[in-house]
Amino acid sequence: MVTGQPRRYENWLVAMLFATVGCIFLDRFAVQYLSPLFVKEFNMTQAEVGAVVGFLSIGWAISSWVFGSVSDRKGRRAVLIPAVAVFSLLSVITGLVQSFVQMLLARLLMGVAEGAALTPAYAVMAEESGAHRRGVNLGVMQSSISLIGIAITPVIVTILGSAFGWRWGFALVAIPGLIMTAILLRFLREPEARQHEEKAGLLSVFGYRNVWLSIANGFLFGAWTVCLYGFLPLYLTGPAYNLSLTTMGAFLGAGGLVAFLGQIVIPFISDRLGRKPMVIISSLLVAGIAWAAPTGLAFPLMAAAFLICNVGQGGIPIAIAVIPTETAPRAVAATAVGVTVFAVEIAAFLSGVIVGALADATHNHALPLVIAGGAAFLVAIISLFYLETAPSRVRVSAPEAEAARAPA
Repeated sequence: MVTGQPRRYENWLVAMLFATVGCIFLDRFAVQYLSPLFVKEFNMTQAEVGAVVGFLSIGWAISSWVFGSVSDRKGRRAVLIPAVAVFSLLSVITGLVQSFVQMLLARLLMGVAEGAALTPAYAVMAEESGAHRRGVNLGVMQSSISLIGIAITPVIVTILGSAFGWRWGFALVAIPGLIMTAILLRFLREPEARQHEEKAGLLSVFGYRNVWLSIANGFLFGAWTVCLYGFLPLYLTGPAYNLSLTTMGAFLGAGGLVAFLGQIVIPFISDRLGRKPMVIISSLLVAGIAWAAPTGLAFPLMAAAFLICNVGQGGIPIAIAVIPTETAPRAVAATAVGVTVFAVEIAAFLSGVIVGALADATHNHALPLVIAGGAAFLVAIISLFYLETAPSRVRVSAPEAEAARAPA
């Protein structure tokens, strides 16, 4: 953050971007909760529903990288604000589609707009944060995914869909995004530090070891997310635990609330103790989230382990956003985050299909959860090779910066 910049703007920025990211995931997850309604109208198969979700991930993957780079060149406001407006309008358009193909196209374009909004948001937060608050600020911003996307969205969207129909449901969830567009247009500043930063080549992000490690970790976290949340509901309501639909929903919602707290606490601790140790510890906890159910523990013990381990989700934004932005030159900060988000979304697109097919072939409904835990465990191993970036733990000199570059 620029020296002398009022702390009040930094706090206001955290609030604005928290709400903005919440709007992104409100619109992104709405399709999952409204799908039982529009599937009937269009006579869609399960494969077609999967394609709708998968195409959105492809849109995210491409745009997070491309528009992250555009924002490095043209400015954060020039990309972020239009992207928020566009994905909100595309939610309205989703409610107007008349066929599966139109739905597929609308969600693909929405993925493009949402990816274009997220990467500059990460970059702005990193650039405008004080050095010793960067981790917690990014963590608070990311925590809106758990609070709004996972805990609140299912409640709001299903109420709206039940009361007004799925078409109006998509239209109404666009309203918060349009409100945030107006707020960002009025109050978001172009980071001054970025304006005076020396230009760097967009491919320069690949010259840093930490960025490559975050790309690998992003891919694994993407696989973890799909393998866990795509298959855990089926496992919990199946023979292993026989939970009712509402009990399962409450259980996962409670995990989302714990993850929300973890995404504030873990980055806060990382500002003081370092990024590397907190990513390693958090990744082991995240593995425990996936492995808790297949262990065969009685439900109370399994639930306790599951909830405690959800604190570890606070390490995900550190690996995906904090470390890349603290490693690469500020002039390409959004590109550095964009390539990690690209890896997350590609993994999300591939994992559901591949792991689901493996589970069907082996008739083992626990397999996706075991694979999810293994992916998170690999993150812990890969993270041993990170070079520390927390300002409280290092003072990066020219030789140290050179050491952070990936080996030739």
